[in-house]
Amino acid sequence: MSPRIAIFAIWACFFLRAGFYASVTPLWEGFDEFSHFSMIQYIAVHGSLPDPRTASSSEQVLRSLQLAPLSREVLRFSPNLTTHDDYWKLAATEREARRIQLHNLPESLATRSADPPIRLYEAQQAPLYYWVMTPIYVAVRGLPFLSQIWILRYATILLSSLVIPIAYLAFRRALMQEPLAIIATATLALIPQLMFMVLRVSNESLAIVAGSLFSLAAFRMMASEPDPRHGFWLGITLGIALLAKAYFLSLLPVAALLLGWSVWKNPQGRASAIRQAAVAGAVCATLAGWWYVRTMMITGSATGEQSIGASMAARISVWEAFRDANWNRILHFLAVSFIWTGNWSFLEVREWMYRAVEAVFVFAAAGVAFQIARPRSGLTAPMRLWFAALPCVFLFAGLCYHGAMSWASFHGLSLGFYLYSLIAPLMVLLATGLARLLPSRWMLAPFPFLAITFLALETFGNWMMLFPYYTGMTSHTVSGGMPTAHLSQYVEMGLGVFFENLAVNKPGFLTPSALMATTGAYLLATLILIAISFRPAPAFPAADPETPAPRDGSASSSGE
Repeated sequence: MSPRIAIFAIWACFFLRAGFYASVTPLWEGFDEFSHFSMIQYIAVHGSLPDPRTASSSEQVLRSLQLAPLSREVLRFSPNLTTHDDYWKLAATEREARRIQLHNLPESLATRSADPPIRLYEAQQAPLYYWVMTPIYVAVRGLPFLSQIWILRYATILLSSLVIPIAYLAFRRALMQEPLAIIATATLALIPQLMFMVLRVSNESLAIVAGSLFSLAAFRMMASEPDPRHGFWLGITLGIALLAKAYFLSLLPVAALLLGWSVWKNPQGRASAIRQAAVAGAVCATLAGWWYVRTMMITGSATGEQSIGASMAARISVWEAFRDANWNRILHFLAVSFIWTGNWSFLEVREWMYRAVEAVFVFAAAGVAFQIARPRSGLTAPMRLWFAALPCVFLFAGLCYHGAMSWASFHGLSLGFYLYSLIAPLMVLLATGLARLLPSRWMLAPFPFLAITFLALETFGNWMMLFPYYTGMTSHTVSGGMPTAHLSQYVEMGLGVFFENLAVNKPGFLTPSALMATTGAYLLATLILIAISFRPAPAFPAADPETPAPRDGSASSSGE
């Protein structure tokens, strides 16, 4: 299989897998999805950005929340809402009446604010994703309400799938091995938590693409002589990232260090490196600066984030927040929500499963340290590893800050899945670390194991916990726990009833038969990715393990 065919196959498999997740996931079960949708709806109806202090979701969204089964997390937004647990305890006639009302929500309700109001809290978010999705919403506005949402989901998946070719190009630049770049891309497409990030109407999909674009531009700059054109593209990608999510403010010191390193490394071309840095800064400020000035003027903070605003209003100092935070809970939840957490219902798999995945990350970190200390030729150069690590460290530090301020404000936590916005540098670290632990000829051996690990985690989490909960097969216990479904329960319910329940409150085109076909496509796509992980490309000459790798980030021998 040629590299080009392999990448197109991975791209198609990513889309099929994400499409399956989007198809089977109930209405508003994606993290904060109803408020993200409300942002698009508000911009389309009012023709302007909402004021985060006063804007409300629409009456149409409120009615949908009142009719559909929801996660427990959503109950705090409005009275008289129904959880998935309680929904399946309703009489069949009541569920059918709700389903009919949900399918026939009047479009006129989209122009009315919810009564009682539901604060449009995602109005704090940067606007680029919502601007991209608004024309699509306007085009499908005449369709039934549920069809609008699922079409926006699929459009979001199409956008997020751009991460595959972009990340692959970044991997080629950084990993210096075509087979390793391909296998890293296939592994990326198999990550189950990443599917939860891209299946929903949310700006997280654009953030994942934007973070990968910035990484590609940075890796290319590291391998080239200083040139204002490189500064222009770095500024463009950084500006796009900042207009996608405010947490990309963590990339500003990374970009400054990269540009400063270019000035220091090139004494003969220092004037060109300074112009490169100036162009990058000017382009980025022009693209995104206005948004952060606006946010600061409206909310008093650069991000506009509600927990930070609340802590500022309460005059809680950063030192007090960090001192009093429950770091065991904050760090534990960061890890859990990065590895696997079942949508907005926040279902969790077994504790030992998290520990097993964490062990893989620990081994990879050891391999990265080994590659930095004793570089092997044909693997990522130490300078590129430092660059791949820096944005992850800065964003992780930002999440810890957010977790501490959230805990100080309302005993809230931060979410580790925001790190998927940096999936490209994360995969560079993971792939390099695992490959470095073995001799060159065996460097690809860990990846089939990793693919099987992700598949096992995904299969257990989805089919033993998440989907049974969505279909009424299981429910929370009195203590709040979620029991694991058993095969006997599937036999007792029957696959026909299972898919009928899974199709409840979905658009008319997502019939039980359509969901079965989507499931078949998902299984096929997953098997293809597993196969690629076992054989990503024809054999290649092994590098001499004792030959040191370049330490200055020189260009990849594979070219581009």
